[in-house]
Amino acid sequence: MGDLILGDLIAGDFISGDLILGDLFVGQLIMGDLTVGDLIVGYFIAGDLIAGDLIAGDLIAGDLIVGDLTVGDLIAGDLIVGDLIVGDVIVGDLIEGDIIAADVIVVDLIGGDLIAGDLIAGDLILGYLILGDLIAGDLILGDLFVGQLIMGDLILRDLLAGDLFVGQLIMGDLILGDLIAGDVIARDVIAGDLIVGNLLVGDLIAGYSYRGSSYPR
Repeated sequence: MGDLILGDLIAGDFISGDLILGDLFVGQLIMGDLTVGDLIVGYFIAGDLIAGDLIAGDLIAGDLIVGDLTVGDLIAGDLIVGDLIVGDVIVGDLIEGDIIAADVIVVDLIGGDLIAGDLIAGDLILGYLILGDLIAGDLILGDLFVGQLIMGDLILRDLLAGDLFVGQLIMGDLILGDLIAGDVIARDVIAGDLIVGNLLVGDLIAGYSYRGSSYPR
């Protein structure tokens, strides 16, 4: 992502030469404009995917076929989903450019303003997602499992992870240059200000990770 600011909403462009996430293999990934040679996500296989703001004519993923999904008050051209399970969705304003997912399972989604350009995920499972303002240009993850995600301001340049498991993630300000991980497993991550230039890990397992004025729960 060029600039991804959550809390204050500014989403620039997501430009990555080679992006490998879980089962996501991309030759060239340029968002704002998305051009993909071969995109394989979970059960999502596309020969050539070219989109302006990620609007695809035909997207075939596992049991997911989406023509165009643009949501203001939920306006969908063609939406065919293999498994879409939503418990309670409570959103002030939900504006999404395109949502592409093999399986999207949401228990409770509570947000003041949720603006997502593109959300591409193999499996997206959220226990509770509570956000003041969530503005994302592009969020691409292999598997994202979140128990509780509570954020004041979240600024991510690039978040590339095969598997991201978070028990509780509570942060004041999170600024990451590049986060590339095979498996990121965090039980409790509490940070006042967390600034990382480049974080390259094979396996990151943390019981408590705290920094600055933060403290373990």
